Amino acid sequence: MSLRYRNVLHSLSKYLPETQAIIDRAVLEGFTLPSGPTLAYINTLIAVMKVDGYWTKRDLILNFAYNDLNCENFSRINWKNPTGNLANYVRLPIVNMLGLSENFTNGIWQKIYSTVTPNASTDPLGGMTATKYVSSAISNRVQMSLGTNLNSNILYNFSCYAKADTSSVFYLSASSNKLLRGVQFDLTLGTIVNEIDGAIGAITSVGSGWYRCSMQMYAMSAVVSVATDTTGSTVFIWGAQLSVGGTLFPYEPILTTNRGRLIYTKEGNIGSIFNAEYVNTNYNPVVNGVNYLLNDASREAVVYQIVADAFIDGNISFSEIMRCSTAQPSRINSGNSSGSFNYFSSGNGYKSIHRDSSTIMTSINLATTNTLAVNSTSLSNGNQTIHRGAFAQGSNLISYYSMGASVITEGQLFRTAYNNYLTNIGLTPIA
Repeated sequence: MSLRYRNVLHSLSKYLPETQAIIDRAVLEGFTLPSGPTLAYINTLIAVMKVDGYWTKRDLILNFAYNDLNCENFSRINWKNPTGNLANYVRLPIVNMLGLSENFTNGIWQKIYSTVTPNASTDPLGGMTATKYVSSAISNRVQMSLGTNLNSNILYNFSCYAKADTSSVFYLSASSNKLLRGVQFDLTLGTIVNEIDGAIGAITSVGSGWYRCSMQMYAMSAVVSVATDTTGSTVFIWGAQLSVGGTLFPYEPILTTNRGRLIYTKEGNIGSIFNAEYVNTNYNPVVNGVNYLLNDASREAVVYQIVADAFIDGNISFSEIMRCSTAQPSRINSGNSSGSFNYFSSGNGYKSIHRDSSTIMTSINLATTNTLAVNSTSLSNGNQTIHRGAFAQGSNLISYYSMGASVITEGQLFRTAYNNYLTNIGLTPIA
């Protein structure tokens, strides 16, 4: 912890008015608050922002990193204007969180004491895409690890189509151990044999010997798995799905490696490969701008995990974009000009783009500054979005996003303060 940060921390005996206003909005909306210690660290971060001259230059501050999966709604509050518009998480109504939901041969599905053969039998739709699953040991399973995407406090529904072959025994599990939380099914009788550790199963015949097996469960880990019985046992499988909530939705095939959509995690938001899912800041520079001006403006993000070529932000006109790309443009107040910075693709951490004159754009990747001669033209009249630029999208993991006046110098002081905040709440300081 820096001496400057420590001195500010020691000088605070109560919440600043700015912090209290954020808390008040959360209470008014019924949002879950961060923990007491985290609120204290937020208070200190805001105090340092004010001392450093950073706070007064911002119009929009959205912090997504709280090391608490219950803070998604709290993260919608604009710290600089807590009584104003809330940001919105825009999501599709039905979500299959699994990637490659029919391709069990891919490495995204881990084969533990088991093998799979693709296109080995007729699938429930009449095609030849069912997978033959072969057990090579009693502790077999085919599992997918979902990283930070599962919350032990949220109810999920996990399902998979299955058909008996040499065995009629089939398991769905919320862990890498089929005998822990999960459900055992009989694929000959079409019945539930056992429900383990609170999991609730269901089985429905879909014809030709196929059943859709499902279970409601609370996550035990970041793994879901399917399994069969003893060594040498075989069953056919097809079409896995994992959805938030207890409802078994109609099956939605996911043919890419994306394991979900817009997802809130303890480190921030993981963007989607679908441009229908994004964060709408509900901040329009023309309507809401105070510090964000034609020739004095900046947009910043702390990217916890970067994805090549993915959008950090954008708007409907495709004119205000930051993109983690070595070839595609990033723009600020220059319309659809071809101005491009190739520096945002280099690693995780702090990224910003600035307009501090009518002729120059500046990009900053961590502490590396680069300038490009591109004339300013106009402010964009539209809400800025995160993880989306017009018709395209980005799947970065973003912890922090801000808009306001140019903060080329102040942004570096912010990096230090934000890294202290991340460290204090138990996250990696990557700004």
